[in-house]
Amino acid sequence: MSFDMRIRSPLCGIARLASDSLYRNSIFMAATSLFNAGCGFFFWMIAARLYTVEQVGLATALISSLGLIILFSRLGFDTSIIRFYPSEERGSVIGTSLAVTTAACLLAGLGYALAADLLAPQMLFLREPGYALAFLLICAANSAASVTASAFLADRRADGYLMQNLFMALRIPALLPLAVLGVFGIFGSAGTGYTVASLFSLMMLKREGLRLRVDGGFIRRSFGFSAWSYISSILLTAPTLILPIMVLNMLGEAEAAKYYIAMAIGNLVLIIPSSLGTSLFVEASHGQGLRAWLNKTPTTENSERRMAGPRANAATTKAQRRTKKGASFGS
Repeated sequence: MSFDMRIRSPLCGIARLASDSLYRNSIFMAATSLFNAGCGFFFWMIAARLYTVEQVGLATALISSLGLIILFSRLGFDTSIIRFYPSEERGSVIGTSLAVTTAACLLAGLGYALAADLLAPQMLFLREPGYALAFLLICAANSAASVTASAFLADRRADGYLMQNLFMALRIPALLPLAVLGVFGIFGSAGTGYTVASLFSLMMLKREGLRLRVDGGFIRRSFGFSAWSYISSILLTAPTLILPIMVLNMLGEAEAAKYYIAMAIGNLVLIIPSSLGTSLFVEASHGQGLRAWLNKTPTTENSERRMAGPRANAATTKAQRRTKKGASFGS
């Protein structure tokens, strides 16, 4: 094999991977998760320099509370978008999901703020009107960013999902000017990233000409799938979000900060399987079955090429034998 062929073969393999939506989306999602992990590391490292350990610990519990609110307000629409995006009218799928989840998020956020004395006594500042309003706005921005992220993935545009998360990195420089707010400065910095990312995503969807509207029929058609997805996502995610709040209430702010950082590091091992699983779900929703995908993987293609050589040689040998027999009979 020549030197050019040895170079060209890996490049052709990379080109095939880039043209396959499953591989491409998986790579973009994994890159996004790694980027978020890096941003999270620098975010908490800078926060530890600008804020006290107690403030960082309380902020981790507050962000975990936000995650719980988003989790319970999704109502399964985050996965229903991916499932029904190819078969339903896209504007109604995204518009309905945005409207329902944002309304549920605002209600859940309001309920959490009112019950702060029972759920997290250290967060009683959420009862103040100014903090409560900012908390609800950040909840709505996070909810919108979550729904539009699912829309990017459903449309096989994980590059848009990556761009969205690039804007969320603005939470890092926002730590400095918001340091005067103490605990809420860390939370407000994260909220700044969510707000900019959600605005970017909505502008991208509007530019594509999607008419966002609420469709009650879509809610009925997707109810069964959304309900089971909602239950499974709560069972999967809720424990990891509840634990930081429990650590805060039982052990204090400093231990909550240590636990949150350790948990974030431990979740790094889930990046690749989670990205591949989501990408497989997207491909299945578009009618691309797992068996069909396996049949076109580079490994399968190489195996078929290797098998094609012996088959061709066997066919040639058989043809030569028939020719020789015919010649002998003719003589």
